Amino acid sequence: MKSKVLLGLAMVMMATMVIKAQDAIYDIPKEVHASDARIVKEMYVTYHTHDSVVNDPTTGMSHIIKVQDSVSVESIELPALGGPARAAADDFNFTDKDGIRIKCYVFYYPSVDANGKPITLSALLVRPRSITSQPLNNVVVGCHITITSNDECPSSYNSVLPVEGFFGHEKSDVGMLTYFATGYDSVTGNNLVIMSDYEGYGITRKRAHPYLYQELTARQVVDATRYGLALYQALSAEHDGDPLKNTWKLVTMGYSQGGSVALATHRFIEQNGLAEELHFAGSVCGDGPYDPLSTLNYYMRDNGYVLNSAGDTVSNKSTEHIKEQVTMPVVMPLILKGMIDSNPYMKQHKLTDYLSPMFLHTGVIEMIEGKANNSTNKTTDDIAKVFCQQCEQGITYTDPATGVTYHHSVDSVCMMFPYHAVAGLLGDTYVVRADLKYVLTPQCYQYFKEHDLLQVPSGHGDPMIDLHRALASNNMGQGWKPEHRIGFFHSPFDMVVPYDNYLSVKKAFQDAGTDMNLIYLKDNSEDDHVDAGTQFYFTKNADEILMNWVVTGVRPN
Repeated sequence: MKSKVLLGLAMVMMATMVIKAQDAIYDIPKEVHASDARIVKEMYVTYHTHDSVVNDPTTGMSHIIKVQDSVSVESIELPALGGPARAAADDFNFTDKDGIRIKCYVFYYPSVDANGKPITLSALLVRPRSITSQPLNNVVVGCHITITSNDECPSSYNSVLPVEGFFGHEKSDVGMLTYFATGYDSVTGNNLVIMSDYEGYGITRKRAHPYLYQELTARQVVDATRYGLALYQALSAEHDGDPLKNTWKLVTMGYSQGGSVALATHRFIEQNGLAEELHFAGSVCGDGPYDPLSTLNYYMRDNGYVLNSAGDTVSNKSTEHIKEQVTMPVVMPLILKGMIDSNPYMKQHKLTDYLSPMFLHTGVIEMIEGKANNSTNKTTDDIAKVFCQQCEQGITYTDPATGVTYHHSVDSVCMMFPYHAVAGLLGDTYVVRADLKYVLTPQCYQYFKEHDLLQVPSGHGDPMIDLHRALASNNMGQGWKPEHRIGFFHSPFDMVVPYDNYLSVKKAFQDAGTDMNLIYLKDNSEDDHVDAGTQFYFTKNADEILMNWVVTGVRPN
């Protein structure tokens, strides 16, 4: 296999995607060129697998799945800007191995930040490893889950493998999304996969991540998609990958935060006239926070009820959720920090307007910001582990600005975190639930308790009203009527991203006059957020059911 991909693809045939976007956020360019993006790393990945028969918990049917034994990653770094061109790929001695094989490219691409200023972001492009002269079927735009560690972002794909082995990055949602690039020939296989790191990760890890600022993240994902496609056209023209079929379709896909980003990207594509140029089929969205106000209202009001798809309470079902508690405490500072860093309503406010001193003294903000430094890089599980330890030991925190040390007793911390436990087969999963009365400032807690959170107030300048309006501005159900298919997966038992929030978006679509034949829902999971995510990716839901329907339009039985 020959490849002449040089720095910036300077010696590769330039590929251009002509885009007809009008009046897009921050003036989307009408054309993108492969020469304006740059591939900085190539990886060959091999999943070593064997067949196994399992019972699908969502259908009760037995089927054969590939069980992963191990993974091998071989990579080559490309030269820094201004350095000499690397040797051709066939001069780098990649070893042939049995198993599922893919090839990954880390690339940099231009986009904009929250202020509309130019920014360079990073992303991952994935294709089947073998070149067979069999054109690729479709394009999957993968949108990753909520992360706090830079090691978890797509461009860091192989960074945790040497340490964590079998339980490393290949088991993450990024790893699951790469499976869509495996070489079996069906709607959901033999595809091109493009995954943005999002601003705040990868090359921009020292910047703040605009968490749940949907319009901005969608713009950045669309930029990654357009430049990724242009790069791949150039690569395939040089026989470093098979071309796309003439009938290819593009699907956005993600779970949790990735589910909401997939839907936001869907909306962005439609509203900015990109559907035809991107061969857009629709989106596959799993347990996403589409309506932040409905989600917050659930945290404050829900006491364990379970709803069905009609919005009625199921009498013989319940969850462990308790009103005024949040079952993934790191979500609150992520949302608030992301909004303060990027949302126009929130930039004048401070975290201390919303989060209590004791909660801030856990060091949660420092842990979130630790992604900029490899020595303090913490995953959401790592942060939950710290919270569990603080429940056992109390909190001692020294303010770096003043030098003052604060002490919080075990009893006080356990009031803030009334439930904590170690779970998982290997005792490696930490579960913490937080009481919002102690996580939030008294003013913020009282506002959430006393106001109808589903009614958006008018005005601007008050910290609580501005937060209320900022959350409302990221409601994915408002302001549009979908024109392409959406495959939803949502567990009615999800206590992190509640089913109520899916029902809110569904109603908004109905009220807007959406053709509801474009919407298909899988909601037969009875698991909480993390385990439901496993069902989304590890069973047939994401691919054989939802993606197949989005691409073909043939509704599942």
